[in-house]
This record gives sequence, structure tokens and C-alpha cells, in this order.
Amino acid sequence: MARKWNEAQAVKHLYPNLKYMTAHDERVREDHAKLDGIVRPIDDPFWDTHYPPNGWRCRCTVRSTRDEATKLKDIPEVPIHKHFKHNVGKIGQIFDEKQHPYFKYINECDDDNAKAVLSKKCRKLYEIIEKTKIKFPFYKTVKKTKKGYLKISLWAKNAGDFKQNYELGLILAEKYKIKLPPYVNLTGYKNPDFYIDNYQMYFDASIERKTKNVRNYIRNAFSDKYNKGKQLYNFNKSGLILQISKDELEDALIKINGELKARKKCLYIILKIDKQLITINRNDDLKLLYDKIKKQTK
Repeated sequence: MARKWNEAQAVKHLYPNLKYMTAHDERVREDHAKLDGIVRPIDDPFWDTHYPPNGWRCRCTVRSTRDEATKLKDIPEVPIHKHFKHNVGKIGQIFDEKQHPYFKYINECDDDNAKAVLSKKCRKLYEIIEKTKIKFPFYKTVKKTKKGYLKISLWAKNAGDFKQNYELGLILAEKYKIKLPPYVNLTGYKNPDFYIDNYQMYFDASIERKTKNVRNYIRNAFSDKYNKGKQLYNFNKSGLILQISKDELEDALIKINGELKARKKCLYIILKIDKQLITINRNDDLKLLYDKIKKQTK
């Protein structure tokens, strides 16, 4: 809507007025329906308070026009919530940072005098906001395949390793139903990399290898994912994604077998061997699985 405002300003010498338009369906609220068809000059104060969006989930819009302006006496009085009583095209924001309480408390958190010890009010609000991300992750499907999909939470992009997880998720979606969960910034919270609907559990991915030795790589991966910090999500049932080469398979399975015996929380391993994806259940006979995988990876 800010872009529409700028476009309308650019052509106001040709189309000096704006027309208010609703979505014209059964979901339009009564107050906004009263504004449908209202025409006023683009620089009229009317648009300082009524320019859409002017309410929660507002889908209204405007159109540049030469139509005759609606007389002031014919414009109905419609209450506009105080947090929407402005023109997003003029201020370049959906909410006014000086008015909305969210910004007030966030700014309080960022203030130099409050960094050392956050106020109780600010800290509580911040925790509520972060925990809300878990309850309302807002997933969007970005890839769909015959066997799976990749869905990304609205809040996932804040993660530092988002790009790596996204690229791996595109590959995993060929076989699994993958979700990139929200990134939550809470003390003691261990953010998982993936949620796989096939197994109804979280998975972490050990993407970065700091050692060429595959056994050390697997040992470090298990240690990193299962030894550090508290987990506020259900980490008692989880999985791990490892990336190895075909030549490392035998050593990798030997080490995985030992780690699975020591780490009862890990129920599944997904092995990415070059372009192939192999699922390992902790109850699998890894000797039989080795022969099977060798045949598949020839």
C-alpha cells in the first residue's frame, strides 16, 4: 500500500483523486463496507486517517481516478483504531513506532541504560513474543514433490544458519516432509534445524565439518546436539542429519552404532551420501544396512 501511494502521487496530475475499494466479498467488515466507493483528492486529510490498511486483517485498497470527489457531508463516520490511524505511504510503516506499545518496549530493551539489566516489564513482553513464535509458526510451502515438501516458518529466517538449512531442506524435500521451524531467541532454548512430519519430531543437521576424520565428525555432531544446554522443545525424541561421502560409509556406520547406544534420545539418523538420502532407525541392524546401502550407492 505504501508503493501504491507513491505510484498515485506520481500520476496525480492525471488522476487527482483516490477511490477507496474493499475486497467486495462476504468477509468485508461493516465499517469498511461503508467506505467503499468514497472518492477524495489524494492530498485530502481524509487519507491521513483512512488510507488502508486501517484495521487488523484489512484487505482494502485504493485506485487513482478522475471521478468526482465525494462530498464531505456524504462520508460516513467510521471508527479507526488508533494504531492504524495514519497513512502507511507517508510514514513508511504499518505501525507508528511512537504510538504502538510493541515498539515502546522493544526500544526500552535496546536503550543503553537498560542493556545490562532489562526491566521486568520489557523482559516479560519479549519472552511472550518469542514463545508466541512457537505456538504460531505460520508455515509457507516453498517446494512440493511426489514424496515430500519444504515448508518454512515466517520466523525461520532469523536463524544464522538459515541459508544452509534452506538449501539442505530443498534436497530433503525430495523424500521427506520437511519444516524449517521458527527461530526463537530465548536463554536456554536450543533451536532445532528441522521438523520432519514423517516422524513427528525435530531433527538437527550437522552441516559444517571441522575435521576430515568421519568418526570425529560424527562424535562432535552427537556431542553438539545432545550435550549442550536445555531444550524447551521435546528433545527426548529427535533425529540427526549427517552428510558423508560414499567412501566414509563403513567408518561412519561403526561410529553411528556406538553413538546410538550411548544417546537414547536420538531415534533416527538421516544420512546424506552424495545425492542419496538414507534413513537409519536406531533399531536397525547396521551390518545388514551397510550391505544394503553399498548396493544402492554403487
